[in-house]
Amino acid sequence: ITIDKEFVLLEKYVYLQKIRKKGLIRTEYTIQPGCENGLIIKFLLQPLVENAILHGFEKKKGMEIIKISAERQSDNLLIRIRDNGVGMTEEEIEKLFENNGVTKSQYNQIGIKNIQERIKILYGPQYGLSYESELNKYTTVNVLLPFEEKRRETDV
Repeated sequence: ITIDKEFVLLEKYVYLQKIRKKGLIRTEYTIQPGCENGLIIKFLLQPLVENAILHGFEKKKGMEIIKISAERQSDNLLIRIRDNGVGMTEEEIEKLFENNGVTKSQYNQIGIKNIQERIKILYGPQYGLSYESELNKYTTVNVLLPFEEKRRETDV
């Protein structure tokens, strides 16, 4: 689906979380002009935002902010999801992508691994997820995809 449509679906999910969190979540969306019709896998972003809400804000007090952006970089599409949550260590980030006996208490690892595998199968090994984080400050997940644009009806 297009990035525009994915962001609309994502905001519907976040709206429910805002109710649950009594309005203490704020989301900011930024789409670089020309990226609106970029194509991505449907529901690709929702599990990543869900992880930010469930794990990034788990022990955080105050306003929770999630910034979601999409920009074109040459022939690629870069989507960033950044939260002001509790952050992660390098070791925790590495564990997200491991395949060692994931238990029910580590369900978020299953989602991250599945997203990573779907991207790599569909687009190739040069694409996928990467994380940046600083404890008690932020976590950013970068989603790198090839830039593919939805054809307009007149292009047929």
